[in-house]
Amino acid sequence: MLFTYEMKRIIELAREEAVLIKTDFIGLTHVMLGLFRNDGSSAKRLIEQAGITIDELRADLQQTVYAQRNSDLSQEPKMLPFTKEAKEVFAIAEDLLNLKNYFLILFY
Repeated sequence: MLFTYEMKRIIELAREEAVLIKTDFIGLTHVMLGLFRNDGSSAKRLIEQAGITIDELRADLQQTVYAQRNSDLSQEPKMLPFTKEAKEVFAIAEDLLNLKNYFLILFY
């Protein structure tokens, strides 16, 4: 997979979120939090305009993964697996990026 700098940053932030709420995987919730934490992103601007803080959002989203939470995660793991859904999101993002590049080449 070819990742842009922004996609790599979102993956990094998603991993941090997974470690922060002590899960042993990176899922859609973590990817969403990564999107919302990414400086300059449309997602971050939207939640800021709505008056929502990242801490409020994290608390709400954390409840969605609470049942899958692994509280025995005593040390920060070096590698966390992505859920199938999270992998699909990045595959779609890559497809959209490729399509955008195709149209840029085609029309310019």
